[in-house]
Amino acid sequence: MKIRTILLAAALALGTVTAASAPAAAAPRNSAVTPFSTVVVPNVIGLGEVQAINVLVGAGLGTPIRHGVFTCDFSTNTVIDQNPGSNTVVPAGTVVTLTIARFPPRGCL
Repeated sequence: MKIRTILLAAALALGTVTAASAPAAAAPRNSAVTPFSTVVVPNVIGLGEVQAINVLVGAGLGTPIRHGVFTCDFSTNTVIDQNPGSNTVVPAGTVVTLTIARFPPRGCL
């Protein structure tokens, strides 16, 4: 005869460790853990490219992917769009895509 123990999850707080295969120091029983860290994406539109990268990495996000768009409407090397947008809650390390204003090779009229 097999005996099974069923743990009633409703009696435990979300994120409570009930067992660990790692050493006890890594995750003690009944300790609270977060399944993954989240961060709020800061607004970097209007910042210079280097400053925007520093802000995003400093907030716990991954190194941004950048692509340029030729425009005369914004100062060159300025962030004109970002995805995900500001105030979006994302997992730490998420990569933000930045659109950077670039000066057209033939200049502006």
